Amino acid sequence: MNRNLSYIVLIVWLTIYIIFRQNILNYINQNINIQLGSIEIEVLGGLVGYIIPILAFHFAKYLIYIINPNKKKYLKVLSNCRHWILSANEHWSSTYKGNDRKIANSAEGLFSLIYTFDSIGQMEERIINEVAKYLIENVGISGLKSFSFNKDTVQCTSLGLYVLSILRDKQLYKLSKEDANKILLLYNALINSKSKYGWATLVEQEENSERTRIMTTLWSIRAINAANLYNTNIVSDTVIYLISKIPSGKFGYTFSDHPKLCSTSLFIILLFELKDENLKKEVFKLIDLKTIMDFIISEFVFKQNFIEFEDFDTKSMNLSGVEHLNYRHISIGYALHAISLYKKHLNFFQRIVVNYRVKLIIKNNVNNDGYFFSTILATSKENPHIFPTIYFIEGLYYYIHDFLKKDSYNESD
Repeated sequence: MNRNLSYIVLIVWLTIYIIFRQNILNYINQNINIQLGSIEIEVLGGLVGYIIPILAFHFAKYLIYIINPNKKKYLKVLSNCRHWILSANEHWSSTYKGNDRKIANSAEGLFSLIYTFDSIGQMEERIINEVAKYLIENVGISGLKSFSFNKDTVQCTSLGLYVLSILRDKQLYKLSKEDANKILLLYNALINSKSKYGWATLVEQEENSERTRIMTTLWSIRAINAANLYNTNIVSDTVIYLISKIPSGKFGYTFSDHPKLCSTSLFIILLFELKDENLKKEVFKLIDLKTIMDFIISEFVFKQNFIEFEDFDTKSMNLSGVEHLNYRHISIGYALHAISLYKKHLNFFQRIVVNYRVKLIIKNNVNNDGYFFSTILATSKENPHIFPTIYFIEGLYYYIHDFLKKDSYNESD
């Protein structure tokens, strides 16, 4: 807080004391059961009047500290995290020092070159071209393969399609005719693998609602919407179906699961990105966005839900050597992204506590080297995982870009 504002706060509280000085002295004289002379009352009253302004001054100073985030510091943190991602041994393995490049990690790593305020120089262009070509070279007729499963998965396919579409739209990667054909393969792989319920884990139709995964379904719709290659009703049909199954808009990881922060946040991020404006308007009429935002704020700010785990049995999928799988979703990135996009639906108190939570996250969960960490992840300090920092970058980018944007509190919906 600047010095002039400090003086103003102090003067205001001293003025309040002077105005109510006699009331303070009368209260002390009438309610404190000891004999005090007028001088003693003056001294005691003066002390009370002196302490109250000081306490009020520090409270006001602290409140202003919370309300006014240090944007320059956050930009530096974001840049530092991006530098850490780009300095990884491989672009990208699952860990910082890993040398086994993975499809999902490579697609996610490109987000650090999309969610950035820094310039794209020769090094960044080289990395984008290198990783984009790697993804395209690995596209098969059924999508992109998870090397862990040795099968094409919806997660890898949707991530690849989404990031390549964004790079294309932002003119960060120029598609050749062959590249465009590969993207069409990804698009068709998702279109053809959808069941009437949504998408499961593997790129194959799974006519079982209990095996439908909400996160992969939302990512598939997000990718198809971003690619926007040819007209299809699959986006509108799926979004309307999801709302018919979960009218609250607060999704779990399956249709029978209780609400989760990641899937609920990703759902309203998807709504924001929809290219079909009529569909967007229709869905917003069907959901209670205020209730959804209250849920996200509660989970993110007060429950400090930064990491979520999705457990599901993979035995029935005939995956060699894999009986159980645990997905770690970085809810901090999805939540902060969603909160920032829908800032105008938050009240003044909610905006303050979001600012305060972000300050604490940067203080407690971002290493000086530039990576996000959490005790829940049990990440090695010598060789941290890459993906948590990538999703943290996403959240922090939108927080700076949208949440800290100067606007009127009473802006219209």
